[in-house]
Amino acid sequence: MGNEKPDRTPLPNPEYDSVIFIETVRNAIKKDFIAPASDEQTVTVPAPPKETKTNNPLPIAFEYFTPEEQNVLLTAYHSLKMTKSLSAKPHKEIIKYKSLIKNRGKFYNRQSFKALIQSGADDIFPEALIFIDSLFKALEKANATIVVNGNETKVHYKHYLFTLRFRAPSTKVTLTPDDKEYESRRTFKYVVKGILNIEIDRNERGHTNFPRTTTVTQKVNEPFDELLKKLFIKIFSLAPIDDEVRRLRLIEDADEQKWLEEKARLKAIHANELAKTESLITNSINYFLFKLIKSYINAEIDTDSEEYDWAVNKANWIKNSAERPDKILGEEDKIKLINLFVNGGLK
Repeated sequence: MGNEKPDRTPLPNPEYDSVIFIETVRNAIKKDFIAPASDEQTVTVPAPPKETKTNNPLPIAFEYFTPEEQNVLLTAYHSLKMTKSLSAKPHKEIIKYKSLIKNRGKFYNRQSFKALIQSGADDIFPEALIFIDSLFKALEKANATIVVNGNETKVHYKHYLFTLRFRAPSTKVTLTPDDKEYESRRTFKYVVKGILNIEIDRNERGHTNFPRTTTVTQKVNEPFDELLKKLFIKIFSLAPIDDEVRRLRLIEDADEQKWLEEKARLKAIHANELAKTESLITNSINYFLFKLIKSYINAEIDTDSEEYDWAVNKANWIKNSAERPDKILGEEDKIKLINLFVNGGLK
């Protein structure tokens, strides 16, 4: 008794799904608010109200947001659907993509060509455009904004920024002279597999427990409707992870700032101490030479001679050249003479 360790909610890692992370935290919070029953007194806890079944269950990933935002996200989520053909009014980015593909030319550089959907194949299967059209429209219904730049799609939602990259895997097929597309310079082609892989980058930097890039891969025979909803949920499930990484970054930045300030403070103290010590040594040498020269003057030079006044002036200049400057010699000359004396270079 009394030695029990409190339960700790595990941090997510690359193998720990973000949706499970949210559910685990939610259950941990609930657990903290349920008081244990006493041995001396029976506490009757009223049974929770039965949950009414609804046709629109709320995905766990949406629970991170406010009730108003949850309603908007849920409405957008249920608008996701695959139709038999592309909408008569497709999203503007779909129109741009189709125009880009139409005008790219027969021979183009596959490495440098950047488009909404990246693929080795020349033709993209229709379901891919229907898929992206539905996704973009649903994201905008959720109050997100879409900006496509090359092969990157920027999704702005509140203060979050997620980058999507759509990839259509393809297979290399060898052409024969009997094939219509066969040419002397074209003996093979790439054919799409009919599936999509989507990479998602969070805006915040990567972290040990929170990888920056997540990939949503379409499984073999997985319907596009399921992939749509899986991708939509995955995008918004990254919001709490992005916030947590941002919180950790701010802490790390604050710690680094303190470290830099302490480093600068110690550097300033060191520089000041070094300067004071150098000044002490210099003044001591100057004073020593002054006393040495003064003793020599008093012992060897006639006080009534011109040499005496000259020698006294030089002694005072060596002691403090700032207060008693010399008419001919400067500070550099003084330093040179002192160094020669210290190093035994005077003749």
